[in-house]
Amino acid sequence: MALLEIENVSFTYPDGEGYRTILNQVNLEFNQGTFYTIVGASGSGKTTFLTLIAGMDQVHDGSIRYNGKALSEIGLWTYRRQHVGMVFQNFNLIPYMTGLENVMVAMGIAKTGNKATALKLLETLGIGATKAKRSVRRLSGGEQQRVAIARALANNPDIIIADEPSGNLDGATETAIIGLFQRLAHDQGKCVIVVTHSEKVASNADVILRLHPTDGTFEKDILQ
Repeated sequence: MALLEIENVSFTYPDGEGYRTILNQVNLEFNQGTFYTIVGASGSGKTTFLTLIAGMDQVHDGSIRYNGKALSEIGLWTYRRQHVGMVFQNFNLIPYMTGLENVMVAMGIAKTGNKATALKLLETLGIGATKAKRSVRRLSGGEQQRVAIARALANNPDIIIADEPSGNLDGATETAIIGLFQRLAHDQGKCVIVVTHSEKVASNADVILRLHPTDGTFEKDILQ
């Protein structure tokens, strides 16, 4: 059984005097240990799809199931808190806190872990104790993104979802972040789903899902 199952999901919104369909009877499966990327033109519906699978918005047509159970049955808040970690392009860190404190806040919300656990998690992502205790304002963009990934992992979720996570990073840092996502999928068994405009990020995934704006459907390319 797939970890995440998307069944006949459609999404339509008002557009002028009519309606526009950006997701049309989508059927997909996402598995643990796999790194997925979602690509498509701006406005094609990538972010809408992401908000649905992240439990940030309610599905109105079709269903999404986690471990065989509908998100509506689990509850979106419970699903987000216990099973999904989110990584954003602009990091969304608390700027007046240290990297360590940002991760510990997430652990507090999830009621998991402690300071030692947070430090160990940051260290596994390349943020040592000295940098972990700095204000995030004093960290580079790549270091801030690593803190953001650590925060997303704070509740040890099965699913990591990232929205343009390398959009504000230089090429070398983007390569490092790609490597982190690959290790999270292949070494830790996470289901990693990344929305990106970067062909470099997309080409390093196990599976590319291309969203076609003309008909709201996906085409799957299996790379690994």
